[in-house]
Parts: sequence; structure tokens; C-alpha cells
Amino acid sequence: MFRILFAAVLAVCSSRGQSGAPQLAFEVASVKPSPPFVNGGRFRSGIFGGPANGDPGQISYSYMTLARLVAEAYGIESSRLSGPDWINTTRFDITAKLPQGTTREQVPIMLQNLLAERLKLRVRRQAREMTVYELTIGDSGPKLKPASDKSASEKGTSGEPRSSGRDGFPEIPPGRDGWMIIDGRARWQAFNSKVEDLVKMLTSELHASVTDVTGLDGRYDMSLFWVSAGPAPGPDTTADFGMDGPMIAAALRGQLGLRLVSKKGPGDILVVESAEKVPTEN
Repeated sequence: MFRILFAAVLAVCSSRGQSGAPQLAFEVASVKPSPPFVNGGRFRSGIFGGPANGDPGQISYSYMTLARLVAEAYGIESSRLSGPDWINTTRFDITAKLPQGTTREQVPIMLQNLLAERLKLRVRRQAREMTVYELTIGDSGPKLKPASDKSASEKGTSGEPRSSGRDGFPEIPPGRDGWMIIDGRARWQAFNSKVEDLVKMLTSELHASVTDVTGLDGRYDMSLFWVSAGPAPGPDTTADFGMDGPMIAAALRGQLGLRLVSKKGPGDILVVESAEKVPTEN
């Protein structure tokens, strides 16, 4: 995931506009609304290809909400993005051809320009106090499994989700990193990974900034099952368990021995002032 300070990116774009220099752009790009999700069905959501993933010629954004696309384009966490509710539910599929020599730092700027052109995206910055979270070690200590040599060699192994585990939810094949959400229940799995990878997932799930203060700097094999709150910000602090399993905060405590602590803090956010749900023609 590309992490660029959005203040710097906005300054770059502004200076380009003032100088009249050509904007960075994909050679060719297709922007389409994602097909409707069918309950019980499967979908692949994420970023595939691009310089950061070993494919310098093409990049795809699959089944991604506009909120996530904007977060990627401006290098911010979803917790620092504000706008109409539909940007968290309306999804798009983008496939783009990259000019030769494109760097990973240039791709987000190209995505900014594409969203402005095809979806008429307009954004602005604003200072605001917000809820943030610290990920700490629970009272009983961490329950993280140190990564083995086997998990490191198997990392990235392909395969389809297997039969349901003890919690009644499909298991992700061993050695494969993944995140599945089906009918409001979710499983996340990461092999030979750091706590910072867990933090990135939590930031996306909670729609709030999460900081790692555990002090754990090793590599681990991690798996987490919980009931997803969907687009609602923050974990459910009123109950540990939903009808179909543990909420995210309870899952972290019980399965990984970690705890979320909420705080208030200042920060800059990016406000989506306007955007279109239907892209202009490709």
C-alpha cells in the first residue's frame, strides 16, 4: 500500500497545475462500477500489479469503495477521510496501463488525476479532533505464534478457502495471506508477518487510526475471526459478542492477547466535497 503524506501530494498537484506542466496520467484506464455482490458469493478486493507488486506495466484496483480508492490516491488512512456515506459502499473496478518507467511514488498521483477526470472527485483538507486507537498487549499477555521457517517458505501459496473451521467459517489455506468477509463475519490471516500488518488491517476495519504500542517487533503467524461492523466507524464497545461470533475488540483479546484503547486526538482529514457514482465513458 502506498503511503505518501497527502499534504505533500496536494502541494505537488497544485504546483503542476500552476506551472501548466502535463499531469501524470495512466496511458489507458478503464473505470467501471463493480458488479453487485451476491450473498454467499466470493469477491476479490484489493490492488493487483503495479511497480510495488512486480508488474511495472499494469495495475488493477478490484472491487474497491471510492473511500478506499481516495485513501490510496492521497496516501491516507480511511480514518482521515470524510464524505457522503455512499463512498463507503459504492465500489469500482479500475484497470490501468502504466507508462514505461512509472515509479511507485507516481502511481497515487495518476490515480488522483484519474478519479478527478472520470468521477469528478473534488477534495479539501480540514483540521478535526478524532477518535484514534492504540493497540496494546492484553492483561494476560500476547498469544501471537512466532513465524516458523515453514510458514516463511509457504507465504503466498495459492488455493481456495477450505471447509469451515471450528468457528463455522471457511478457513484460508495455510501459508496464504488473506481477508474474507461473508454475511457479516470476517477472517484475516497473515503468515510470517509483523504486527504492523495487523495494524493496517485494523485501521481499514475500524475506519480509525490505529497505532502499535505493543513493542512486539518479531514476525508471527496470525489468524483472527470476528463479526465485522461494516462501514460503521470504531469497534463495538457495547458488547463483546454478536449473534454470530466475537466483535473485533473481543476477538483481539481472546485470540491474539491484544487490546484496543481508544483516545481523542487532533489531525488533518481529507473531505470529499463531491464525486459522481457513475464514471464518465472509458
